[in-house]
Amino acid sequence: MIDLHTNIFDKIIDGMNKSKNYFIIGIMCIALIFAGAYYAIDYADAEEVSLGQISARETLETKHKTRATTVGEFLEENDVQVGENDLVIPSEDTKIKNSMNIEIKEAFEINISVTGKTESCYGWPGTVEETLEANNVEVTEDDIVDPTLEEQLEPGITIAVKKVTLEEETITETIKFKTSIKYDDSIDAGETKTVQKGKNGEKEITYMITYEDDEEVSREVIDEKIVAEAIKEQIIIGTKGAYAAPSEGEGTINGNNYTKVYNEVKAYSYYMGNDARGASGNLCTRGTCAVDPNVIPLGTRLYIEGYGYAVANDTGGNIKGKTVDLYMSSTNECYAWGVKYIKVYVLE
Repeated sequence: MIDLHTNIFDKIIDGMNKSKNYFIIGIMCIALIFAGAYYAIDYADAEEVSLGQISARETLETKHKTRATTVGEFLEENDVQVGENDLVIPSEDTKIKNSMNIEIKEAFEINISVTGKTESCYGWPGTVEETLEANNVEVTEDDIVDPTLEEQLEPGITIAVKKVTLEEETITETIKFKTSIKYDDSIDAGETKTVQKGKNGEKEITYMITYEDDEEVSREVIDEKIVAEAIKEQIIIGTKGAYAAPSEGEGTINGNNYTKVYNEVKAYSYYMGNDARGASGNLCTRGTCAVDPNVIPLGTRLYIEGYGYAVANDTGGNIKGKTVDLYMSSTNECYAWGVKYIKVYVLE
């Protein structure tokens, strides 16, 4: 009797437990349905965002739905760790928009050298130009950047920036006057008359100067104008009764043909610096000489014994007949030469 009652009671309890379990399961299912519905409703108007996490080694891209209002809130919502010097694009206070692309670029150490001054700083995956902009380094189209702006940045690299500046400069230069010589057989030989005195002119030259890190590397003429024209000096030299040296033969000297040779020519020497000009208007240098133009015309090519090749470039009051005055490189060379009697060959 007692056993019968016990079995009935156990069955009742067992049924109640099963009912209770079914009830709990039902409640959980309803909760899940409501949660899913809530999630679906809650994210129905959520924004879609693409997140790119970029380092020097790899790039990880993921898609997200978010109801965050700013980039910073989105990163916090998704537990995205951002290093102190990492670059977030766009910035964390930027408002979230649908289909927005967010990038986090992991920082690494680099060096930037501007005008020779080098500083350690941070760079990020991307181009050299992007990192310079992020570090507030201004670069003009004339500046020289190594590596180039388009190259991809690498950890530990040094970016060298040479600042290039352009500057105009105008200077005034002297235009040396030229000398015109005419010969007149109505005037006694050796007598000279200055018909018109020469006068130097002036010209302005404008240069475009290029500097790299304040050091001049080039200059180019961009404009040139005459301020005052040079006035040519005109001289008349008399040839009346001039000494005419006879030709003393033709031949070859040092592989050069000569048409005449003068023997026992008295040879002086002189030196007046590096800027002296002869009666021809050309510079006097070693390899030029003064002559009596009645004997040897200006411009004549000569070979002078003991001196070498020379061009008749100048005249002088004491240079008469078979006499020449040889231009030397220094006063000491003049002293060493003294006065000599030599042969002068007139070359073709």
